[in-house]
Amino acid sequence: MRPFIVEFLGTPEAGKTTSIKLLRRTIMDQGYRVGTVRESAEIVPDMFETGSIKGNVWMTMKTGQRLYEEANKPNDIILVDRGVVDALFWNHLYANKGEFTEEKNKCVSDFFTAIGIKTDFAVFLTIPADESIRRRGGEGHLVNQDFIESFNSELLNFLPSVDTAMYVLNTNQKTPAEVHDCLLEEIIKAYTAFKQDQFK
Repeated sequence: MRPFIVEFLGTPEAGKTTSIKLLRRTIMDQGYRVGTVRESAEIVPDMFETGSIKGNVWMTMKTGQRLYEEANKPNDIILVDRGVVDALFWNHLYANKGEFTEEKNKCVSDFFTAIGIKTDFAVFLTIPADESIRRRGGEGHLVNQDFIESFNSELLNFLPSVDTAMYVLNTNQKTPAEVHDCLLEEIIKAYTAFKQDQFK
């Protein structure tokens, strides 16, 4: 049986990376083999500007490579910090700006399908723009109030077009432990359903 792929995406500073670290430990303690794929935006080479279509293409390929590696290890569950759905969403944003096309985006989606990589459960963590900026310690040149408000709205509109199970959680006013507990229950429930479906 192939691994169950859980992708975390959403508002900057909503707790994606922290949640993955906490959940990995707990899920492993429950006896599952857990792989992780880190956010590729953290390691973009200088030649590809973050926030550009070229940077996004590089991140998509890097994430795809790491996902393919983890999917071919004896993992039960893979936790991905911004994966296939996130890449498709960013391509969609660039298509809206005329820097990419929806046809090319479909080719990216088809490629992942062809190599057997599919997000089985998407976890969308969100917080209001002002809280995101507060957690970041202020606005940046890319991430500012207008960007985050637009990002949250665009992502919510885009997600229904994605053929995957999904869980949306507003992490504002929640501790990392509370977020962990909410997500753990949903992920294990979705994994159990996935396993049952695989054996039908």
